[in-house]
Order: sequence, then C-alpha cells, then structure tokens
Amino acid sequence: MFEARMFKRTCRRTGRICRIATLALMTVAVALAQGYRTVLLEGRTLTPEAVQQFETALKTNPQDSNARTRLLGYYSARAGQDPAARLGRLKQVEWLIENQPDSFLLRDPAVRLQRTDFAPPYASHRDTMRNDWKKQVELHPGDPILIENAWASLAGTEFSALGGAAVTAADYTGGKTSVEYLKRLRVLEPGDPEWALDLAGVYAATIASGNSEVANERMRVANAMKLELEKSQDAAVIGLTGALLYWGTHNQQAVARTATWSETLLRRASQLNPQNRSWVEALGAPVPSAAEMGSRLTWLLKPTDMWPGGSVLEMPIPQDAVRTAFVDLMAKQPAPKGSPGPAMSIQIDPIPPTAIGAGCTVRFDALIGRDGRVVDLRIVGFNRVNIPFVAAERDSIRQLQLSPTLVNGRAVEVATSIDQSCPAAPQVRNGIVGGVVGGVPRGVPGGLAPAPPGGMVGPPPPPPPAAGPKMQRVGGAVQAAKLIKRVSAVYPAAAKSAGVRGSVVLNATIAKDGTVESLKVISGPPLLVQSALDAVKQWVYAPTEINGERVQVQTQITLSFTLE
Repeated sequence: MFEARMFKRTCRRTGRICRIATLALMTVAVALAQGYRTVLLEGRTLTPEAVQQFETALKTNPQDSNARTRLLGYYSARAGQDPAARLGRLKQVEWLIENQPDSFLLRDPAVRLQRTDFAPPYASHRDTMRNDWKKQVELHPGDPILIENAWASLAGTEFSALGGAAVTAADYTGGKTSVEYLKRLRVLEPGDPEWALDLAGVYAATIASGNSEVANERMRVANAMKLELEKSQDAAVIGLTGALLYWGTHNQQAVARTATWSETLLRRASQLNPQNRSWVEALGAPVPSAAEMGSRLTWLLKPTDMWPGGSVLEMPIPQDAVRTAFVDLMAKQPAPKGSPGPAMSIQIDPIPPTAIGAGCTVRFDALIGRDGRVVDLRIVGFNRVNIPFVAAERDSIRQLQLSPTLVNGRAVEVATSIDQSCPAAPQVRNGIVGGVVGGVPRGVPGGLAPAPPGGMVGPPPPPPPAAGPKMQRVGGAVQAAKLIKRVSAVYPAAAKSAGVRGSVVLNATIAKDGTVESLKVISGPPLLVQSALDAVKQWVYAPTEINGERVQVQTQITLSFTLE
C-alpha cells in the first residue's frame, strides 16, 4: 500500500518500468471509514490550544478515538516541517498498533508510515513499530484485517516503486520484512486479487532495479525473490510478475535478460493454470500504453489463477448455520428512524470515476455470526477484476452490522453470497456519496444528481412489498431436535433375510406447517429405500420461523438399519 503522490513524483523521473510497477503497487485501501477521513481533515486546522486540550483528554481517556484522530490529522499535516509534530504523530501511531491494531484508521494515508518518518532523531521508532507489529501478528495469526494493517503501515518504509525493496538481504531472507505479512494475506485470503497484485508489484520493482547498476545489497534481495518465484506454484503471482517485467522491459536491450526471464514466468503461469490462456497470449500482444496498462494487467487474471490447483475452495459452513440470499437478509434489517432503507453499518470513501471500469464483477461468500457481524469473508469469483472496487467492497462488507437472524427464537449463523458489479456510469459530481451496498433502485450511481430545472420532482413510487424469506437450508442435527412426530421404519423382511444393513440418506423439503413436503433419495441400499421413504413421509416437525415468519426448510435425514 503506497501513496499515489509518491508514485507520480518518482515516475516522472524514471521510465516505463517504474510506471508499470506503480500500477501493481498502487492498490491502496480505498475502503477507509468515512468518519475517520472527515475527522482527520478537521484535525489539520486545530489551534495549539485545542491540541493541548485533546492531549489532556487522551490522558484521561485513551480510548477517545475522536481526540486521537484529530491529533493525527494535526500532526500529519505538520510532520514534514516540524520534528515535534513528527514525534507526536509517531506516538499516536504507536498507541494504535499496541492497543487497536485492527483499526481501519491505520490504513489512512495520513497514518501510514514512510521512511522519512524515521529520520534522525527518531530512527529508533522504526524498530519499535516493526517489533510491535510482529507481536500483534503472532498473537492474531489468522486475522486478515490486522495483518493487512501491518502491511499497510510498514510497506512504505521498506518498498517503493522506484527502487523496489529497501531492506537488507539478511532481513528479507530471514522473514523480518513487511512483505511477510503480504505473503500471509495471500495464504489467508487466496481468492483476493489485491494480495497477488501487491506481491507481484514488490517482486517486479525489486527485480527490475536489481538488474540495473545498483548496490549489491539490492541485487541480493532481487536474487532471493527470483529464487522464490522459481520455487513457487502460485500462478497468479508468477503471471502478474512476468507481465509487469515483460511489458516494462520489452524492446530495451539494457534489460534484455530480465525480458527473457519474464517470458519464462508468463509461460510457467500458463503451465500451472492451463485454463487461463491469457498469460501466453500476452507474449504476442502489443505492449499496452500507460493508459491501458491497469485494465490489461488485471484482466489477465482469472479466479482459477488464485487458488492452489486451480479449484476455488468453498467456504466451510457450520452444520447449524442457515443459508439465506443476501437480498432476503437485507429485507429483514430494521430501518433507522427517518430512513426508508435497511440499517447497515457501511462507510467507505468514494472511488474516483476514473478508477472504475464497467464490466467488472466480484462475488463474495460470507458467514454472518450470531451477533450479526461478518466472521468469515471470501472472494470466490470475479470478472475483469478492478482492485480499488474490490478492496472497497471487501472492506465495506467487513464492517457490516446486521440484526441477528433468529430460527425459532434462537440466533444462528448465516451463510450468504454477495454479488457486486462496478457501476456502469461515472459518479455524479457534487453528489452525495456512500449508502448501502448496491445502492438504491433507480438511484444515481455514486450520489444524488443535481435538481432538475424548475425545482424538485415528486417522490418516486413506493417500492414493491418485500418478498417473504426463501426456503432455508438447516443442518440435520438442528432439524432433528424439532421432530414432534416420528414413525419408525419397518425393516423389510427381504433385506433382513439377505443380511442387508446400512443407512438411507434423504434430502427432505419441510413445509411451513412442519409436514414433509417432498423427499429425494441421496444414497442407501435399494432394499431399504422404500421403507425409509414410507416412514419419513409421516414425520412432522415444529414449524421453522425466521424473524417471526414461517418458512420452508431443506434438510438431510439419515435412517440407519442394523440387524440385531
């Protein structure tokens, strides 16, 4: 995660390699909480007297996020010229790392760290922060939000588009740099294209600079990265690195060796994932212009590149969870006072219209906990992936707070899928950004359009009544606990005399009144199937209710036949 201004400045002084590597490294976290951004900007205008008041407030209540955010805005605006402000900023960031390492505030450009933050006399703070992040990740090794914060916080201190890695070979090979957090994210969230693109950007920028006349230390880091790529089985990272180097070094004799090696990477990515021909097709295609580069680079990528073996793995769903369409989940959310829509805690920064291209889509699988918060989130599909859009949607969903889903008065976990598409039209200038995921039907993408000539028009027609909940899938153990009438299956005489035993597995649809509506045989010995069907048809369950409304249920029933 690097600041766009730094890229623009460095790339004016460099050539094509830098411009291309920049595209991979500019995957900034655009899904910052909008409230943080507003308060940070307000903090820039604080008076010295107000700063002292907020510092005093933090001593009394360190959890006062409003005071801390304002101070960060104030110190960040002055850190470049005032060493005291730079120290004040570092202290605020250190507190966040130690006490709120999963805060989205740590991703804001005003809070992310850069090498200049640790210029004398504050060089020791760099090791302090690196060690603090290392401890946090060791305590929470499976928390992608915290680990992304660690990468976002430290990346600017160790990597750049101009020179790649600014670390020692010993630190890199010893796993002591922030790129280890990026590698961990690639494992924790294999379907997320942002981590593959960020990692490829680090590799490409470092390898390209390591083949130039630079310090030997950088060459050693570049060679270590090359060795990692040679051993890797990650088609996405290998292919993206190859494309970045190939398009950046093509037809430049000074870097012909890198160009040849980049062709090898592209061919190897195609071998690892034969389903994606884009990697080898890139070799024969014209080198894209700078304006085309972003879309060309990410459109090479396919979902099958992201997963080991090319197969997208399904998210594990607890047995007691119910599966519900996302639109049904949202229809059941209570509306806040004065609002016609459902209550959702989603706040994201607006994405510039130039960052979005029509035609991109992304699918998330989400598991909603009993408290209504997202406990697991995976990207399982995309088309013409757009990194800023995907990152914004991902972090928006992570912040969801839904009302708990109740089944017969008991909160349950809910599995759902969420499909999002890039807006087909540019955002309206001077509009009001934000809102619920997906927007409002008939609304203007990105905001509210200016009033038409002659004044405001009348209100839109009321939306159609929300459809009732669809059929729910309920685990067999949960549904069995609600059985109020059970008819035992008769052991067929023919099966008994033949010594046939085993289990019959049925897929059952339970009507809203609890009776068995239909049955489908999944497996079982043929001599036992009809007896199982005859018995289960007579079973009756207590009706299942979702948020007070009766629903149909799909469940699995297993009947075991054993000989005495």
